[in-house]
Amino acid sequence: MSTLLVIRCWPGLPAAWLGSDFKGLCIAILFGWTVSLNLLLSFVWRDWASNLFVAGLWFLICGAMVVEAVRSNWVVPALLRLRAPDLSQDFSLAQTEYLRGDWISAEAILLHLLKEYPRDIEAQLLLAGVLRRTGRRSAALRRLADMQLQDAAGIWQHEILREIELVQLAAAAAQDSTELPAQNA
Repeated sequence: MSTLLVIRCWPGLPAAWLGSDFKGLCIAILFGWTVSLNLLLSFVWRDWASNLFVAGLWFLICGAMVVEAVRSNWVVPALLRLRAPDLSQDFSLAQTEYLRGDWISAEAILLHLLKEYPRDIEAQLLLAGVLRRTGRRSAALRRLADMQLQDAAGIWQHEILREIELVQLAAAAAQDSTELPAQNA
């Protein structure tokens, strides 16, 4: 959560960090260059610009940070929303298909859901379960490892670790079942 507080004041960074927005990334980089230039003008190249220009630029930088901090109170909650209300029905449908054992339908629904909201931890976790059930254990482990790197995965660590354990158990069981026929021969 402390990372979220830090990025709220940097123009463009909330959209780039939380929303994977290219425009936000460009604004954040431009703002970073502006701060770097003003630091250089303030402390290294003092003779290149007047003190009034440097002070004015600092005023604009601080003003932009205050405006972004206020604006982010409306923008960040929308960016943190994991899934739109209309897509919650899709997740419920994917759960139903998963419980029925229709892995193909569940996977298709989850992939569609993750295309719209790639940070949806619940959908990623369910998809990892589908991948485990269909024997694609390496894909499930990759998805779980990627999931652990996300900020929103903190509250899901127990479930993620349990799913990793289940994938490893399934891999061990599959290896044991292939070794038994070889030993009997």
